[in-house]
Amino acid sequence: MSTSSAILNVAHGKFQLAIEDDILSIVLRGEANEQSAAKYIDCVATQVNKLSHKPFGILIDTSGFRGATPGAFEVSNRYNKQLLNMPSFAGKAVVCSPSTSAIYNISVAQQQHAQQQVEQGLQKQFNDTASASQWLRQQIIERY
Repeated sequence: MSTSSAILNVAHGKFQLAIEDDILSIVLRGEANEQSAAKYIDCVATQVNKLSHKPFGILIDTSGFRGATPGAFEVSNRYNKQLLNMPSFAGKAVVCSPSTSAIYNISVAQQQHAQQQVEQGLQKQFNDTASASQWLRQQIIERY
């Protein structure tokens, strides 16, 4: 089992990235604008490049996330499109508290490629990280 971790504070919000085996775990806190989303996506892309030679999943904990600007959604949507085109991408599990569930639904509604991930069974919402991790591991096994 290999693990690496990083915490980054940006002008708007905070995010933490950790890789454990074949899953990139992300914790989002605060809010995001276009600039902070671009920094976040750059960091995520760097970590995904480390995993993309084998099947991998992404687990995002949004329980402390408060929202994003339309520009942040645009940046995120462009990266979701890239994920859809990666043959090794097995899925994305998004953990939401009851208070962030509405933000998740807005996010998916505003991002065409996130909608495609949901429709293709590549993205699913969860209430806890244990269920999300279990689903991702099953996706990796089933798809590859």
